[in-house]
Amino acid sequence: SVNSIYEYKDLLFVGTSEGLFVQNKQLADYTEPLFIPVEHLRQAVWSMDEGNGSLFIGTDDGLYRMQANRKIEKISDSDARCVSFCTDKNALLAAGTRGLSYFEYIAEYGMWVNMFDVMAENYSFNRMETETDTAGRLVVWLGTNNQGYVRVLFNDSDTKAEVFNENNGIVEGMTSPLKYN
Repeated sequence: SVNSIYEYKDLLFVGTSEGLFVQNKQLADYTEPLFIPVEHLRQAVWSMDEGNGSLFIGTDDGLYRMQANRKIEKISDSDARCVSFCTDKNALLAAGTRGLSYFEYIAEYGMWVNMFDVMAENYSFNRMETETDTAGRLVVWLGTNNQGYVRVLFNDSDTKAEVFNENNGIVEGMTSPLKYN
């Protein structure tokens, strides 16, 4: 099944339960496949986002970064059902069955580093939406499997997470936040 579609460097990338596929632009005729598998990503791909010229890819096996030359590197072993690059903070967010992780690129080390985890236990996140509030804080809304919504507010000095579930009138079941402007 198809989980995500993203256009990156004028090519369509399709994340499926069988791995990541890329549009075949060298298609001579329709006897060739329209999409071909991307090597090294043959596991379920759930989400993708672009930032700093790279494509970030969330899988059950971990979080990956694809550079413009299609070189792939693994950033983290934690599953990443949802991925979001926050341009304002130059940060990468990844969420899955192990909570929400906040990554920053550390040029000195030449790598993405997990700075901290939020709500790392007992939550399984399936969807993420981000925004910046009027105070300039990063706000992350997370959908879960049967646990309600989670709103995370990032401040310079601390991070605050709030859960909205059946105690707040949210109907039990899978929740997926949607951004409405």
